Amino acid sequence: MDDATPILIIVVVVVVIVEVVVVFAAAAVVVVVVVVVVVVVVVVVVVVVVVVEVVVFTFSHSFSDLCPAPLTSTGHASDTPESSSVHYSPRARVREMSKFPRTTRLRHIRFHR
Repeated sequence: MDDATPILIIVVVVVVIVEVVVVFAAAAVVVVVVVVVVVVVVVVVVVVVVVVEVVVFTFSHSFSDLCPAPLTSTGHASDTPESSSVHYSPRARVREMSKFPRTTRLRHIRFHR
């Protein structure tokens, strides 16, 4: 029996070490799975929010209303922002603005006074 005792101790120590390694490996796997799930959920939420924002923005604004081109003295839209410095007389301004829908007129008057 004395010869079997050291072998028994070695077997018990090896089994305990293997159990500890298996428990830590399982815990590490659980942590990795939780982190991956959280990252996937965050990415999905961000993508959904961005898609919803783009859809809402696209359907609630027309691109011509976002940045109307300034008018020249001939009433045509110009490509240069310098032409927005053209000053109209009050009657000319009313005549020019009457060509546009009310919201565009208000926006133009608000930003180009």
